[in-house]
Amino acid sequence: MTTATIIAAKQRGRAAYGGAQRSHSRSQETYGVSYRAPQLQELSGAVFSFNGNAGLTDPLRGNEPVNSLYTTGPNSNLTPETGSSRTFGLAYAGDALPGLRVSANWFTIAIDNYISIPQGQTVVDNPTVYPGAIVRAPPSAQDLSKGYPGPITSVNDSELNFGAVRIAGVDARRELCDHTLISADSRHPLLSPTYTDGLAR
Repeated sequence: MTTATIIAAKQRGRAAYGGAQRSHSRSQETYGVSYRAPQLQELSGAVFSFNGNAGLTDPLRGNEPVNSLYTTGPNSNLTPETGSSRTFGLAYAGDALPGLRVSANWFTIAIDNYISIPQGQTVVDNPTVYPGAIVRAPPSAQDLSKGYPGPITSVNDSELNFGAVRIAGVDARRELCDHTLISADSRHPLLSPTYTDGLAR
């Protein structure tokens, strides 16, 4: 894996004297990009296959058990994963309440061409998302009368580039520092929540 990161940071400070109040604020922004080539075992190696029931059901045929050729393993046609990340943070400290520090950081992570082996049932349930992974026999007259497609004859559940992953969140922190104490225990976190929202497709 090779990763290149670009970091930009800027700081702002403000102080007012005479009223005995001072405040300081700081902002920082980072941006990074990444690239991951497929690993050797994801591209080549042993392929596992068998004929029978792999615990899958066919939703287009009344959830009947799937008895077919099932194959899983590497994929020589994989392309590299690419990704990016971005963060933006704000921090504030002032004398209105001595020792009070407040900060918030927003972050987002994006990965494209994500390499993985999906669950077999997911492949069966979403044949249009995995083109070519499901092979069916021609429907019989009885199948046509029921509105069924032909039975599944092959399921290919191998490594592939599947869609994208998106993760975003906010990390906030509020703490009170007791400057009369000179020890590692002089900071008392009052609030430190994190919210994360993830989306994979």
